[in-house]
Amino acid sequence: MKETVVIIGGGLSALACAEKLVERYNVIILERDGVLGGLAKSFFYKGKWIPITFRHIMSIDKTTLHFIEKYGLEDALLWKDVNIAFWFDNECYPLTKPQHIFKFKPFGIVDKVRLMKLGLYCYLKADWSDLKDVKADEWLEEFVGENITNTLFNILAEVKFGTLSSVSIEWFGSRLHETSVNREKYSYLTVGVQELIRAISDYIKRRGGEILLNAEVTRIKDNNVEFVCNNEKIVVKADKIISSVPPELLVNISDLPINVKNELKEIKYRSAISMVVGSKQLISDQYWNVFMRPRFSFGGIFNHTVLYPEGGVDGEYVYYFFTYLDETDDFYGLPENEIRDKYIEDVKAICPNFEALWTKLTKIRYASPFYSFKYKNPPIKILNDTYLIGIYREHPATRTMNSALLSGQKTAEFILREAD
Repeated sequence: MKETVVIIGGGLSALACAEKLVERYNVIILERDGVLGGLAKSFFYKGKWIPITFRHIMSIDKTTLHFIEKYGLEDALLWKDVNIAFWFDNECYPLTKPQHIFKFKPFGIVDKVRLMKLGLYCYLKADWSDLKDVKADEWLEEFVGENITNTLFNILAEVKFGTLSSVSIEWFGSRLHETSVNREKYSYLTVGVQELIRAISDYIKRRGGEILLNAEVTRIKDNNVEFVCNNEKIVVKADKIISSVPPELLVNISDLPINVKNELKEIKYRSAISMVVGSKQLISDQYWNVFMRPRFSFGGIFNHTVLYPEGGVDGEYVYYFFTYLDETDDFYGLPENEIRDKYIEDVKAICPNFEALWTKLTKIRYASPFYSFKYKNPPIKILNDTYLIGIYREHPATRTMNSALLSGQKTAEFILREAD
């Protein structure tokens, strides 16, 4: 008789893990939301599934591309050459290709040469593990000088994750390497990310796996997983438990030993606000826009229709406004309509006639793990019968669909090796 594996959460890491285990185990996925996907989920609007956050795929995302090919969706990949652009004093400067550096007005010739040197170094250096004990700000100041560090990288850090001094150059350098080797080549799954999620979940169900939506786990004790589904309390006895939820949530519902709980509590997350907007006005013809000076309520805007021209529902532009911040930030605590109004008010500084046709705003409490200085990945197995999956296990990789899928695969392979 097959052992029962309960997977808490229904994001990409959970689906990738279940897909590998379902032939050998009785797999049950418990997802508290009404749709699968976690941070990669979509909402349905006027006949189209639209992701709640920007969802590009890069050429280095080998695991994501493997799943897309496996489920016969490769013909739906639309590849485009796009730019990352930085805004200074309401002027837009693409900074993706080497030649863009020469047109980057915020820097003089000496700093432009230093920036080109950094770009080449990051392109060639794939492994940054030898610098895990060096802080990002200190290394950058030595390599490119204070002006570039303060004018570009410190502000970029504040937009995305906090301060440069709080992370290692191992992690930050790995991000720079990913950007330099990938450069302008991005793609989007034109049938929607939801179609990939549907394909994987259908595979799991066809092979006997069970997926329960609106199933919120409330307690784990002695391998009994208690959850509420459609107002009914249900208890499942699990032989193995796999958690794909943020560690803080697992700690709150589990009977893990206190030492394990304390280790998991050390893993912190940043929150985020993502607002999808449909509009007839063009804000920018660049895909990825980061606003450096002046600062706005949003850190950046993705023009989704640069990547996928048919991303709208009626020929409109589709934008993703995003802000990374702490849950305790006053802006995060504002009602959604006030955040929406502030975003639209601010964007009129660069696009005075901007009007929103429709919006969808999502607050994401656990948006991205904070890879603090000397961060260490927790182990896959934390007890004899309890395992972890999630992007917080993939340091120094960035938070992407690829790292989520990869984590799920790794844990599944670990469990299968144990069983052999």
